[in-house]
Amino acid sequence: MARENGQHAADQARHQQADGHHPGGARTHTIPVVPPGDRIPHAFAITSMPPPRNFARRFRLSCRPGVPSLSALRTIAPFMIVRLLPLLAVFLPLSLAAQAPESVMVVEAYSGKILVASNASQKRPGASLNKIATAVVAIDWATASGRDISTVMAAAPQTVALVGGPNPMNLQPGDRLSLRDALYSALLGSDNLAALTIADHVGRDLLARRGRDGDPVAAFVAEMGRLGQAVGMSQTNFVNPHGLDIRNTKGYSTAADMAKLSVYAMRRNAFTFIVRQPNRNVTVSGPGGDRKYLVRNTNQLVGEPGILGIKTGTTNAAGQCVAVCMDREPLVRMKADEGFPVHA
Repeated sequence: MARENGQHAADQARHQQADGHHPGGARTHTIPVVPPGDRIPHAFAITSMPPPRNFARRFRLSCRPGVPSLSALRTIAPFMIVRLLPLLAVFLPLSLAAQAPESVMVVEAYSGKILVASNASQKRPGASLNKIATAVVAIDWATASGRDISTVMAAAPQTVALVGGPNPMNLQPGDRLSLRDALYSALLGSDNLAALTIADHVGRDLLARRGRDGDPVAAFVAEMGRLGQAVGMSQTNFVNPHGLDIRNTKGYSTAADMAKLSVYAMRRNAFTFIVRQPNRNVTVSGPGGDRKYLVRNTNQLVGEPGILGIKTGTTNAAGQCVAVCMDREPLVRMKADEGFPVHA
């Protein structure tokens, strides 16, 4: 064990001593990453869990054409990087409403070193990438309150009425499902009602523990904001747990902030396990008995070798967004269309 730990430390040291410039001359920087074992200020006393041992493996990113919602993977920049820890990439592409340029951030998940950044600090809607924060807050709440993620929740009447659009589990007021299945439906199937049900349930518990009255969903969203502050998301404003475009609200984030959130989320074992599943059977209990549904992952790269998640998102205002975590051997190659700007 000591020899294995020593090898891991040596591998990490070699990465930290690597040249601070890309082969093409672009400078590299880092984003703040909470060291394993450190605690950060958050209402749930979130502890940043150490990454698994396989985070020290080298990997290969091979960008295949024709992957829906992930075309930005083919248009980053011409360079090659060796000896990488797992790569995390966030793409907030062309906004359908504002016609703003794409935002891209590619970062080493363990060290926080930024490999590629383009318009990474541009504020824009994050669509269903917001559900990453929703899931992390719920998982941390379960841990801090001594609840298991198998705890059962009820879909409140206002929950079902507040969100339009698809209802993949046909949730009705009074239906019951586990937090685990709601997380699967929210993260894999991008289920907005599942995300809102999570927020309503956790928010009610938070208000009760604090001896307060109020809107449980608003209390939950405030907790999402505290999480964002804790992980350094200084240019993010969460306004709901699902990421839908809501009139007269000003929710936004950046590729850089979403990268920070994603790095942190992937250190949660429960979160990491969920987002790497290609599909999952979930159960909803109602007056007529149990109903079973197969939830399919909207991230069509999941299932490919080395793909560890994370989340897709699409709205009219945000366009098609994706956060991807990859672990492949032995190097990363990215090639861009000519003229694509790179800043790091």
